[in-house]
Order: sequence, then C-alpha cells, then structure tokens
Amino acid sequence: MSVRPPSPNSAATQSLQSPWVVERDVQSIAFRPLPATPSTPYPASSSSTPGTSSPTAPGRSRRRSGIACNFVPGDAAKKFAGRRPWNPTNEHKSRGSRARLPTSRPNWQSKRPHSMDQLGAPEVHPADMSTMPGFSLFRQLEQKRPSREQLDHNVKDIYKGLTMLERKCIELISSPKTMIPEDQELSAEQYQKLIGLHETLLHEQYDFFLACQDSPADAEIRLLPNTYNMPARMWRHGGQSFLEFLRKRLPTSREHMLKFICKAYIIMTLLYETVPAFVSTWIGCLGHLGRYRMAIEDDDIRDREIWTSVSRHWYLKASDRSPEVGMFYHHLAMLARPDALQQLYYYNKSLCVPYSFPIALNSIMTLFDPVLERSSRLNAHEIFIRVHAILFSGRKHDELDSTMAEFLGALDRKIAEKNKEWLHPGYYIAISLICSLLGYGSPTNPLKQSIPAGQDDGSAALRNKFTTDKETAKKQFENTRAFVMKTCDIVFRRKSDINALPFFHTILVFLYYVAQHPRAIALIEDEFPWKRLVDVLNEAYPALLSKPRMANESFPRPLRNEPLCPLPEDYALRGFAFSKGYFPADWFSNEKLEDAEKMFEPPSLGDKRRQRLHWLGHQICSLGTWIKWNTGSSRYTTAEEGERRRQVSSTESTGGGKYPHCAAPADLRSRVYCGQTGSPAPTSSLRQPGVPATTSQQAPMTKMSRSDFDETMIDRLNCQFCRR
Repeated sequence: MSVRPPSPNSAATQSLQSPWVVERDVQSIAFRPLPATPSTPYPASSSSTPGTSSPTAPGRSRRRSGIACNFVPGDAAKKFAGRRPWNPTNEHKSRGSRARLPTSRPNWQSKRPHSMDQLGAPEVHPADMSTMPGFSLFRQLEQKRPSREQLDHNVKDIYKGLTMLERKCIELISSPKTMIPEDQELSAEQYQKLIGLHETLLHEQYDFFLACQDSPADAEIRLLPNTYNMPARMWRHGGQSFLEFLRKRLPTSREHMLKFICKAYIIMTLLYETVPAFVSTWIGCLGHLGRYRMAIEDDDIRDREIWTSVSRHWYLKASDRSPEVGMFYHHLAMLARPDALQQLYYYNKSLCVPYSFPIALNSIMTLFDPVLERSSRLNAHEIFIRVHAILFSGRKHDELDSTMAEFLGALDRKIAEKNKEWLHPGYYIAISLICSLLGYGSPTNPLKQSIPAGQDDGSAALRNKFTTDKETAKKQFENTRAFVMKTCDIVFRRKSDINALPFFHTILVFLYYVAQHPRAIALIEDEFPWKRLVDVLNEAYPALLSKPRMANESFPRPLRNEPLCPLPEDYALRGFAFSKGYFPADWFSNEKLEDAEKMFEPPSLGDKRRQRLHWLGHQICSLGTWIKWNTGSSRYTTAEEGERRRQVSSTESTGGGKYPHCAAPADLRSRVYCGQTGSPAPTSSLRQPGVPATTSQQAPMTKMSRSDFDETMIDRLNCQFCRR
C-alpha cells in the first residue's frame, strides 16, 4: 500500500512551513497532558485545525516529537480531537490549570499508554535511504599517486615559493636594515597583510612537510626537511619573529596577536598529528604559542590559568621526550609562578642538566632580586631561596650566616606544620641543594671537576658565562657544603616521618652517584651525617610491608603483573647526569600517564620509597666503608660504630649465661660506673643473681648513670639474637 502524500493544507505541512516554529514550542505542545473529558472534535476542513497559523498570531507546530514515519497527515484532526487550539493570551492560564483536573489522579503505574494519542516514550524510526528515488551506490574513484618525477617537481615548486615568502618575512620583520621600525604606527590593514603573509608561509611549509613524507618519496626527498633545517626555520621566521614583532607593539596589536596565535596553533596541531618525524619540535612550538597566549591575557584570570596549564602540559611533554634539554625547564620555571620553590627547582635543573640553558643565568635573577632586596617578613621557602641567592650572586655575603641560621632554626618546625604538603617541597629542596653543591653548573666547581670528563657535559654551554675563578669557587663550595650538610642533618632526624621520605630518596640517589667517584666523595665524606643516615635506614627497615629486595643487584622493579609507576621524584630526578645510570632504560616508557597521575601520592608509595632507600643503602655499603650492613642483626652501622662494637665484643665477659654475645647486666653497670668515675665499681654495688640486694644496692642510680645505662642496654638489645 502506497502512502498518500500530504496535502498542502494539512497540519503537518503547514507547521513545517511556518517560520515561527521553534523546538521549545514543539516540546511544550507535544508533552502537554490530555484533558480528562474530550471536547468536540474539530472538522478536518476547519481553519482552526491544530497546526495551522492564523493571520494575527504566529502559528505553532502541533507536530509531536517521535511520531512514526508512517503517520498520515490527514488524520491530524482525529489524532488531536481532544486538544484545544493554542492561544498566546491564555497559555499561562492553561498551564496553571493543569494540576486542577476534574477527575481523580490516574494510576500511572498500572495504566501505561499504548497508543500515539497518549503520552509515552517517543519512538523514532530512521528513514530508509535505499527507498528514496534516485538513490544508488557507486565505487570510490581511484586516487592516482604522483610519480617520482612529479613529486620531485612539486617539492621544488613548493620550496621555491616558500623561500620567497620567507625572504619577504625576514625583510619586513627581522632584517635590521629593512625591518619596520618599532616606533612606526601600523594600521589595521597593514596588520592584516602581515598576518596573511606569515599565515601563507606556515601553510607553504606545511605543504612542504606533507610532500616530503609522501609514500612515493625516496630517502633523498624524505631527508630534505633535515637538510634545509625546515623545523627550526618554520618556527623562527613563521612564528617567533612575528610574535615578538607584535609583542613589542602591545597593547595596540593585541587583537591581531590573538588572531595570529589562533591560526598558528591550528597549523602546529596539524603538524603534530600528521608529521610525526618532528613531533618534539611541534610540541615545543605548541608550548611556546600557549605561553605567548598566556602572557597577553590580562582581562580574564580564568583564561590565563587555562593557557598556563596548556603551555605547561606541552612543556612537560617535551621534557619527557628530551629530559636532558634545559630549555624546557627554563620555560616551566616561568610558568611556575607564584610557587617560588618550584621556580628555583626548575631554574636549577635548567642549569645543571647536560644540555643546559645559559639564558637561565639571567632569568633566575628575577627570582633572586626580590628576596635579596628585603630580608624581613620572609617565609621559610623564601628564606631558603635567599640563601641560594646569596650563594649564586655573591651579593650581601655578610648576611649569609644569619640567613642560614634562620632557615635551619625553623626547618624542623615547618616540616611538622606542612605534614603531607612537604612531600613535593621535600625533593624540590633536595634537588636545589644538590645543584648548589654542583655550583649551579659552574665549570670551576670543585665537585664538578672531580667527576670524570664525558659523564657530565653540562658545563660546555656555561663555560663562557661564568667568570668565577677557582679560589672563589672553592670558598663558595665550602659555604654551600656546610649549609647542605646541616640541612640534611636536621631532616634526617625525622627518620620516622613518612613525609620526609622523598627528601631521603633524592639525597641517597645523589650520594650513590658521588660514591662511585673517589675524588668526588672525598670532598663531602667527612662532613656528611652518616650516623643520621644509618638511623634513617634502620628506622625504615622494620616498616617495610613487602619483602626486602635490597640484596638484588638490579633496580627494585615492581612485580611482573604490575605496571611501571615511577615515583613523583623520579620525574624530577630524570635528566640529571647523576641519575642517568640509576633508572632502567624502560622506567619511563608508560606514556599513558597524565600529568596529575604522575604527581599522585597514594599511601603505597611509602613502602616503595623504603625499598629504594634500602637498595641504595646496600649499594653504598658495597662501594666503601662509610656504612656497613650487618646480616646477622639486619641493621646498618657506621664505620666507627662497627669498630667500637667489635672492640666491645672482644673484651666483654661471658656472664650473660645463655646470651654469649651480650654482656651481663652487672658487667654493663660496672662498665658504666668505671666510665664515670675512672675507678672499678665496688663489689658491694654489684648484686649477684639469686642473692637479695642490700640497702646500698637498692639505692637509685643517678640521672647520668641511668641515661648511659639505658643507652648501652638499648644498643645491646638491638641485636637479632637478643630479639629472638
């Protein structure tokens, strides 16, 4: 049966043709509840049929959403027999009277609608395209690939036009002789022409990259972008020079700069998706564009924060791909405001990685100058930055000792106040201390010179920037070493604080690297707090929740069924020369982790950090005699403590009965008495086992003797044999 086409006067046809129909009207009419008592139906030929438009009032569509495709428009009057015509004057009245129906409330759970003239779930049937007249399928036309000669000709033509545009851009923007003067005012039309010129250059360069990576292209054509250094030329002449040109003319050029950044960002995104051979370059360019966009946003702080996070995301992505390049850390430092401690960490890293960024020597002074100008009302982090400012610049050197004392005096209290908030600042401070020991990348630093050549080439780019002689560098190193060791001594006292574990881990990674070079470790071994380090390791060992893996020669990796999940400080240590041999080659291969996931701190990281501490401690034990691991007692000891224990074990008596490795209590008390008075203890003061104590023997010990006795007993009872 064929479907009768709708007549021109039908309700559906007129409602679709009405220019006043909007979706809100369709929904308000289609889902309006039906009255309980149906009224007199309208005749099909009446002009008041729902859906028609009157000459005075705009017509509203009575077409219900979800009507099946086989709906007959001629039955509109039958379908809407119980509906009243819409009137804009009484719409509010009709809506208010819906709740006052003359009949009782129906039971909607038992009486579900079964037809289209009652409310129900809309049912939509998509149209069958194959039944439409003239519909047919045809095969896609074959795409003809260009030949080798055609592709070569196309690449040459594109490059010829590209060089012409590039030459014109250099002539107007970069060349000192022909460039537009900075004081010259430009009209809107001139700005538009400059934007169009640079946009055309970017498009030509995009076409050049696509043509060079086409499938018929041979190796010679594919290498043309590298041969002509096209990625760097694209950003230098097509983006950066023009952005600097516009930036110098702010605020009059702001709108034009926004327009160009938007267009350049789109082209760079296309290159990032379609030209993977230079993905690192495109990531850096996207970060630069986001930073320019952030810098000119002054109206809306939310937009500024959004573009700051966008730029930071691209720079972090670039640093993950090239962790030894200092330029990205320099840009991240500029985006880290107002977190001054994080800024210090990024600036230090940009100077101390193998491919350092010399511009950071000037940029870091924007962080140091404000804290050097004022010495009062500084918080703990600002005082720490002020110490580095004095060490780095040499200014106000007479205030160095007082500034150090102020920071060290408040350090332990600040760690306790920060609690979990000191997890990330802990390794920021540790890395900044390490960079200060390395002289902030100075080639004349004694510790840096003690490292064999070829393992740390970060001083190559800074050799001409530093003018410090060896004598001055030596004095600076001695001051820095004293500050670093005192800071480590204070933090190491918090041996049971889980929030200090990132600091411990970072310092041990550096210590493990320095211990592999005898000349380097000789510069710090006498001042390093080895006793505090032993306390940290011995405190962390009983707190392990998993099986210790410190005896393994390889890095403590997760189990086979667990994914690789580096610690947050692992990403901060990545890129330094002293951490190059610490991490496995595939440790950072999980690229699916988001930036927030990398910094996430679940409680399980505490056990992973303790595993690292014990593995590093065991490796340091194998490199020298500074600390030792006692397998029998499962404890770490320093060299002096181990020697003292061996002397005590060789001279102690066997009065301990079945504990041959422990002295008897009487011997311990006698030894303490002899250490205080210099003479043997009286016989009456030593009570024998099983013999009642006399009055003199029951007398309480002095405060000093009790303290010394307790400390000696604790040392003896810590052995594994006594615990059993």
